[in-house]
Amino acid sequence: MEYMTLADYYQQAPNELVKGIVQQLRYKSLLIDQLNFVTTGTLAVKNVRESSEEDPEIPWVEIGEELGSSAVTKPEEVQSRAFTFGTTIKTDHLLVEDKTPKLYDPRKRDTEIKVDIMIRQFSDVLINNTVAANPKAPVGLKSFIDTYLTDQKRIAETGGLDLDPLGSSYAANNMLFWRLLDYGKEMVDGGATHILCNDQFIRCAKALQRESGMLTTTKDALGRDITSYDGMRFIDVGRKSKKTGARIITDYETASGTIGTEGTDHYTSIYFVRMDPGHFQPWQFAPLSAKDEGRLPGSKFYQTTIEWTIGYMITDQMSIARIYGLKME
Repeated sequence: MEYMTLADYYQQAPNELVKGIVQQLRYKSLLIDQLNFVTTGTLAVKNVRESSEEDPEIPWVEIGEELGSSAVTKPEEVQSRAFTFGTTIKTDHLLVEDKTPKLYDPRKRDTEIKVDIMIRQFSDVLINNTVAANPKAPVGLKSFIDTYLTDQKRIAETGGLDLDPLGSSYAANNMLFWRLLDYGKEMVDGGATHILCNDQFIRCAKALQRESGMLTTTKDALGRDITSYDGMRFIDVGRKSKKTGARIITDYETASGTIGTEGTDHYTSIYFVRMDPGHFQPWQFAPLSAKDEGRLPGSKFYQTTIEWTIGYMITDQMSIARIYGLKME
């Protein structure tokens, strides 16, 4: 099986349409650009998840004494299924054939708009989707933790951790903030590689850093600034709506981590993830495909089709974690 990032796929893209879409996904979504997909050619994949039962006792013996036996717990087999994500983009032939001088290409513009929407909805599903909300898409990390990994979430501080710079406990809570990130990293087997968050969290962390000097900033291959702490990259997962500006990871949770009331509640969550084949592993049936269908016979529309069949596998029970109850402003 082949592992492939979008950067890898850009180099191998079968045509200019796919290359352009892949490059837009990379530029517009730091989250998607971090994912390393394994290509399976199957609609489901299986793996084993380490047992959460107590370790069997391994015997100690005298020299010359036979070793005893120790039963090995049968590993839990887990399966992940694929979901198809995509769209058709139709542009009226009159807009395409219009000779009026334009600073844009109508079909290219329509494609870019739809890909932007795909980015927002992909990211929202990855964090927030539930089986009840959309059974045709993967379960989001929040629901996955609530359902299967209940030990992998905790509150930042009893009653919430207030990081409002005007608050009386700001200086003390600044120190607690960095300890909390250390704790979150340790909640993940092998240590988290990424912190999924919103832009408000990153802005607040940078402000706290000015008092502590705890963050590092580097540039990625596309020239974007990447903020990190102790090897964990901060990834802003973005906003679910361009119109309303609503964040995918909201800034109006209650201190207990439930969705609150906008304008009244001011807490947020962060998600610690280890991205590698033994922990959180995205996979795809095949790389993203895009096809220019041309003008459809008997239709007034030119059509472009984008299709991506994907899923993710969480193998280790400590692959991801959530910390909630952070009041950033």
